[in-house]
Amino acid sequence: RVNVIGHRGIQLQPQIKTASGGDLDERRNRMVLEEWQRWCRANSCDVSGRHSFHGFELQIPGAWCESGEIFFRFVRRRFGGSRVPLALEMIEADRLDEHATGPSDRPGHKWRMGIEHDQWGRPTRYKFLVNHPGDYELGGRPSNALHEIVDAADVVHCYGIPERVG
Repeated sequence: RVNVIGHRGIQLQPQIKTASGGDLDERRNRMVLEEWQRWCRANSCDVSGRHSFHGFELQIPGAWCESGEIFFRFVRRRFGGSRVPLALEMIEADRLDEHATGPSDRPGHKWRMGIEHDQWGRPTRYKFLVNHPGDYELGGRPSNALHEIVDAADVVHCYGIPERVG
């Protein structure tokens, strides 16, 4: 994971120029960088408060090897001490309902293995199980009966290079 992502991960380098357009505006660039670093802390960028942004980055190569994919959902609200109304929810690939296949309630769309596509094959929505399929509630009954449908604009689907067309 570290060989792919590195010890520090993605590093922001703001390049805002002064009003005259010549030199870099050091004050504004420093403010943007400080806010980015504050947001990257676990209590701000992760809805669960467990992972820093770099921790999220480190999950991606591991998920590719294990499951072939991982999902991140944009949640548009503040968490922790962040002033930025945005956080990420990491969603394990097992929560995508691969049995959700067939017609959609929207004309021209269809579900294929938990992903709704339009007539061109573009993802439009994802159908996630509310709980991991291996989770059990008290009494030993599976707790995965409910779905959460999430608009594709709020999902980052990280996966490797497809091996075939379509």
